[in-house]
Amino acid sequence: MATSQVVAEEEHSSGREYSKGKEFALGTSKVSFRPQSVKPLDSILAAVDADVSKRTRVAQAIATSIIKRRRYRQQCYIRVCTASGKVGS
Repeated sequence: MATSQVVAEEEHSSGREYSKGKEFALGTSKVSFRPQSVKPLDSILAAVDADVSKRTRVAQAIATSIIKRRRYRQQCYIRVCTASGKVGS
């Protein structure tokens, strides 16, 4: 499958517009949450608040997930720029 097809499918499935540069910029470290996505996070943290080891494991899992998604978005951005001739020409 061509890179542009992979990016297009990701854009369609997630409702994001990576190729237009509206969702993220390469190299940013900003993490943002949509309001509806914070409630489940709050309930998880409240459930493990008393146990420090569980709280640490949950925090590590959340951080790992955020980092993986950020790397994926950066790869999509690079692929789009490479395919459009903006990078590596």
